[in-house]
Amino acid sequence: MSGGLDKSVDGLAAARVYTILSVAEVEDQGARQRLVKIRNPWSREKYTGAWSDVDTRWTAEAKKQVGGLTGKDDGTFFMPLETFKRVFGTFAVALYEDNWRVSRMDVHMESKTHTI
Repeated sequence: MSGGLDKSVDGLAAARVYTILSVAEVEDQGARQRLVKIRNPWSREKYTGAWSDVDTRWTAEAKKQVGGLTGKDDGTFFMPLETFKRVFGTFAVALYEDNWRVSRMDVHMESKTHTI
C-alpha cells in the first residue's frame, strides 16, 4: 500500500509517496493503540508526531509488541491509525500475484468514522 500527502504535516514532506509496511497494536496505559508502520523511501525527513521514533511512549514492552524498533534514521516509523487517516486522505493498495499480475484499489477516506 502507498499513500501521498497534499501538504507537509508533522515532519512529513508533501508531494511524496510513503509505503505502508504493516500494522500493529500496542498496549498504551491500559488501552490498545493501533499503529501503522510506514516507510519513507527518501529517508530524508522524520515524522515528529505521536509514536515517532523518539516518542516517550516507546517502552521496552511496546517495542517488543511491534517486533522491535531500531530508532535509527532508516526512513521507517510508526504513527497512530487515527493520525494516518487524517494525514493520508487517499492511498492505494496493490496486490501482487505469482504470475506478475497486479490488482490495484484506490481508497479514499472521506469519513472520520471509516473503519480499516
